[in-house]
Amino acid sequence: MSEEEIALTKDESGLFEIINQTLPESQLLRWRELIELRDAERLTDDQQTELVELGEQIELLNANRFRAIHELAKLRDSDFSDLCHQLQITPN
Repeated sequence: MSEEEIALTKDESGLFEIINQTLPESQLLRWRELIELRDAERLTDDQQTELVELGEQIELLNANRFRAIHELAKLRDSDFSDLCHQLQITPN
């Protein structure tokens, strides 16, 4: 096995599935669209509701992602911040 090929345990694979979850591209594009409308102060009430709902979905995905990173760090006896850096993930 080369350095680039890393064998993952079943637990690590499951955590990486969670870490890599994201909204579908169409929903991310819509979220960005709604942010632009909000910033331009042209958001309707329905669009505001949609923006909040998408924001909540993103927040939930991020919370799950960071819980999974924390678990992965524990499995690897690694520091959370170091692992985020290795994965090129910036906690906001």
